Amino acid sequence: MLQCKHTKKADATLAPSELEDEFDKAGALVKRGVCGTYVLLTNARVTGTSEEEIRRRLSACGVAHPLVLDGQWLSDMIATHRMLRMFVPRVYGLGDLSQILDERAYAQTSVLMASAPEQVATFVVTGAYRKASTVLAQGAGHHRHCLHSA
Repeated sequence: MLQCKHTKKADATLAPSELEDEFDKAGALVKRGVCGTYVLLTNARVTGTSEEEIRRRLSACGVAHPLVLDGQWLSDMIATHRMLRMFVPRVYGLGDLSQILDERAYAQTSVLMASAPEQVATFVVTGAYRKASTVLAQGAGHHRHCLHSA
């Protein structure tokens, strides 16, 4: 089972007492034989003592493999995996974008932006460009719709 607990507070700490309903649900799922692993994923801070208590409570419910992944774990994964950083604009609340961007990507963007006036002055809109632009706009609208309806 995967349970996500999200908070809007940047410095929030998750306490085991906030998970009473989750412990009950996990116990019921274990009794039905459908929950051997329980992963708690949160953007909040989890202290070592709280993690130990959460894992102990889940084990007491019969969960064989309890795992707690907190906001620091999420930030570490984004910081150490370049491919994940590409998705940061779609992942909100995970730190300052300036800390996540690669220096190289920032430098490349700066060079592109500096040369943009010259490129715009010589850019010729073609039928292929209009068609591609329309398809991309429709695709972006479709993806936004899918995200809002999910």
